[in-house]
Amino acid sequence: MKITKKQFIKMINKLDEKIPDKMQYTIKPGNIPDIIEIPDEPDVLQECINKIYLDIYPRGKINHKIDIYDLRDTIYDEDKEGILNYNELTKYILELLLKEVIAYYNDGWTPDWDNDYPEKYFFAYNNSRDEEIIYHVRLRYRQYSMPFYLYMKSEEVAQQVKETMGEYLKQYFECLRSM
Repeated sequence: MKITKKQFIKMINKLDEKIPDKMQYTIKPGNIPDIIEIPDEPDVLQECINKIYLDIYPRGKINHKIDIYDLRDTIYDEDKEGILNYNELTKYILELLLKEVIAYYNDGWTPDWDNDYPEKYFFAYNNSRDEEIIYHVRLRYRQYSMPFYLYMKSEEVAQQVKETMGEYLKQYFECLRSM
């Protein structure tokens, strides 16, 4: 995102209002470039989709914003023998995405199955409330035969994953229920 010098000074002045008086400082407009480049927040979902695409098509090029269904449909269309099941492929692609998003937010953490603590978190679907819910376990074994890469290190991480995945998480559970 690019902002002008005027927008930058306005933004800094707003920050100045929040800083205690003893920490005030002066900005000299002559030292500020005309256009300032501010890095955008990473689009975690898009980065994970791109990673999956490049893992499947290592020589592929991403020239436009792709979504998970573009990838699924491409794979399905290339299945000349007709051996792929559309729902299973959708579930597989969504699980790959969920795995990537969880890995991103887990930041290298993996569950320690030899220890009850710390707690491990995972998603399940509550049919009566028609929504995904976050479970936590203090177990030394994997719950519900859930793959180990679908566990998260904290409730905060689980909430971040849920927000990032959005509708994809619900569709993942719909695929599981339809199989």
